[in-house]
Amino acid sequence: MAYCERENKKRFEYSNAYLFIKLKDDSGGDNKKPSRALTTRRVAAKSLSKVTVNSTQTVNELKVDLYRRLGISPNDMLMINGENVLEDDKTLGESRVPVNNEETPLILIVQSHDEDIRELDRGFQDTALAF
Repeated sequence: MAYCERENKKRFEYSNAYLFIKLKDDSGGDNKKPSRALTTRRVAAKSLSKVTVNSTQTVNELKVDLYRRLGISPNDMLMINGENVLEDDKTLGESRVPVNNEETPLILIVQSHDEDIRELDRGFQDTALAF
């Protein structure tokens, strides 16, 4: 049993390894299924970003690196590994992020902020408190 635990731990200790990240936005526009199946690896990999990482690197450091590449604020990034949202203060090794993950990349969701101009609230305009 100890052998399995050691080997599993080694799997998440890496240096200068490749990590694949798929970029999505939170509007749900990327979740549509294509009308026909993807036929080439190039088309499937179009939305993937490839970065070099270490297992001791924190998720926040990875977000800052992606900010330099993509220009997206780290505060607007939500990183998902499988079903788990990654915490900024944990390392990639602690978060159990596998490398060379082209088939199952990390998902980077860009959270958009509504920038619609809001109508001013009327507040107390029609009440006795308006005076």
